[in-house]
Amino acid sequence: SFCTLLRPSNTNNNTTHKKPLTNNMASPSNQVRRNILVTGSNQGIGYELCKVLLLDWQPCRVFLCSRDAGRGQAAVESLRATVTEKQQQQPEKKIDVDDAIQLVILDVGDDASVAAAAAEVKSKLADEKLYAIVNNAAVAAENIQLMINTNVYGVKRVTDAFKGLLMLPQEAEGDNVAVHPRIVNVGSGGGCGYVKDNHPEGTPGFTYLSSGKVNSWDELKTFCERTASELEGEIARGEKGPFAGYGLSKAILHKYTEFSATDSAAEPLLAQNVIITAVSPGNIETNITKNMQGNKLPVEQGTKSLVFALFDTESLRVGQGHYYGSDCKRSPLHDMRTPGDPAFTGY
Repeated sequence: SFCTLLRPSNTNNNTTHKKPLTNNMASPSNQVRRNILVTGSNQGIGYELCKVLLLDWQPCRVFLCSRDAGRGQAAVESLRATVTEKQQQQPEKKIDVDDAIQLVILDVGDDASVAAAAAEVKSKLADEKLYAIVNNAAVAAENIQLMINTNVYGVKRVTDAFKGLLMLPQEAEGDNVAVHPRIVNVGSGGGCGYVKDNHPEGTPGFTYLSSGKVNSWDELKTFCERTASELEGEIARGEKGPFAGYGLSKAILHKYTEFSATDSAAEPLLAQNVIITAVSPGNIETNITKNMQGNKLPVEQGTKSLVFALFDTESLRVGQGHYYGSDCKRSPLHDMRTPGDPAFTGY
């Protein structure tokens, strides 16, 4: 089961969450709705997360992000229809679906698109703030530069553009726990597997991508670009598979998560105020995993760790930047931890 979670402040709502939750759930000290931006959410895990937030974690408003306006609008209409149908079954739920589901056209790989989306969300928020940013958008392709631009640089673009819209932390008051804004970066066990398979223990690459300290974004970017270039050569020579770059992109994302959460000099706003976490959703059936090996779980089971990262009040703290597996337990950056195994305690 989850650790202690922030309970939806509207305690009259009967939750439809299918995962076991503890009975010691703490209400957030703020009684206003939580505005949550989810990139890449017109399908797959992002779409499913939006649905879970609306049905189980009210009061929430989701900013459903899509590169393509047509697919995004179709996703919004589908989600509004689903929530409306659920409300008919549970009349105690009062959700204005037109207001609670906002479409944002956002291509995380494009600077201008991200800037325009941030301006649009700021306007829609008016006097409100974002509770969380979920960096879910990602690609798996044979083009390494495309994956790096989307899966790594795209996360930083969105974080930089939207971090100023995040709420300020709220101190604990009475029986209510403190409330901190969140950033959730959707990582992957593929990143951990990449480190194990490509950087033997004791090598500089292994150390840097596991226990090593990232001293600056420019340093991490330089390491990423150099390693990607080397990997492109290995793939061209047939020494590595065409999707090895996906693992590299997620390994770099895990270290960026750690850096942005812990470096108070480089990222004072984030490191001092925001709970930043990377999570694996598990081996879920999505467009990204369709060409990958292993038995895949239905997309409905891919939101557990994301909900944990958004609402846990027991394990997660400001200044950690840890990576968690699909079972909501901390995992190493250098090897895949099997769900159900003990939590990682190193570094």
